Amino acid sequence: MALSEAQKSHIDICIEHLFDLPTDPKQLQTAANKLKQAFEFEIKDEKDDPYFTLQKCIQKPTSYFQRVEKMVAVEESKEPKPPTTIGDVLTYLVEFTTKKLKEAEADGQIFKKENSRETSFKLDWKKEEILESLQKKLATHFNKPFVSDSAEFDVETPPEAPQLDRLFTFEVVDDNVKDSKQVERFSYHAKIHITIPPDTKIDAEEYLDNLLPFNTEQERDESKEEETPLLKSKVKAIAVRTLLTHLHEEKLVTARDIRDVSRSSRELITLPYYFNAIKSKIIEYKEITNLTDFQYKTLKSFAIIDLIENKKFDINFAKQLSPTQKKIIENPFYHAKIKSGNIESKDIATLKDESKNLLSPHVIKLIEKNLIEFNRAKEMSIAARLFVDNEHFFGL
Repeated sequence: MALSEAQKSHIDICIEHLFDLPTDPKQLQTAANKLKQAFEFEIKDEKDDPYFTLQKCIQKPTSYFQRVEKMVAVEESKEPKPPTTIGDVLTYLVEFTTKKLKEAEADGQIFKKENSRETSFKLDWKKEEILESLQKKLATHFNKPFVSDSAEFDVETPPEAPQLDRLFTFEVVDDNVKDSKQVERFSYHAKIHITIPPDTKIDAEEYLDNLLPFNTEQERDESKEEETPLLKSKVKAIAVRTLLTHLHEEKLVTARDIRDVSRSSRELITLPYYFNAIKSKIIEYKEITNLTDFQYKTLKSFAIIDLIENKKFDINFAKQLSPTQKKIIENPFYHAKIKSGNIESKDIATLKDESKNLLSPHVIKLIEKNLIEFNRAKEMSIAARLFVDNEHFFGL
């Protein structure tokens, strides 16, 4: 049974951060190969592969997607719906991964074509084979009802970070047209809505190249599902070009900047904060171009943008953050502490890898109750953290 939109949204939020995929063909194929390894349970070491977390989610979805079985849509139908199964969730994970890979592939094709580079590339990713292999590996419980495992600790679930708004939206519109013989045919296109702050609105339309009308609605809908990632990439390209053209008119970017758009800049320029910061000359456009993949992921984080905007640290500080420091800042508890001034940027700057212990629910509780200071907690050894995490000790 297909998952409800609420179930899909919950899973998306849990794993979205794992899918900042490259658009360069060779790098994307390497990423696809690693994702296949995750579905085959072939990744052995967390430190050596960024998709180890995804593999753990696939191996034990009932631990990582808590309460997903309860997020079933309420419908008027009197017929009781069959329960969500583990296989339903795993099937969606394969579909979500496939969608993300297609989006990255389409994105690369659009922007390489605009820069007159070679675009002939076909990603080697066989969704059906991966799903079939997964069904065989997990045959004993693939069709069992999905029942969330008990949480390891009795702590409150942190609130989800808000989804970031973009400076453009679009919808795919169905068309009914008549051919030369006045026979009704079916097609579709995208309507684009771009906002240039503070209040300039620009509307545009985009059609796929060589897209012919279809004889039936079913043909149109099948094509739409297959081609939407490419259409979405074309929409994004139009939005980015429109925004950069506006900044060029104000002499804030060069003509070359519009022509050679890096991956990081085309993603970040559509976020209101960065566009407005460049327009207000708070930062320069070059500060969001040609970033490393991790720097790009850091700068698009809601928590990071929020703290930069509130002047808790600047963009250069954010670009120097380590993975551990980023995780601490993105934790809702520590984010609130930094925003209120109880934790300063200098405290974050000295965090080391051992500081991942700060994410222990029990350590957070101790800091929250003023039983240990943040600077003492961040120096806690792994052994000390394991002692604190012991249920018998924590209940004392």
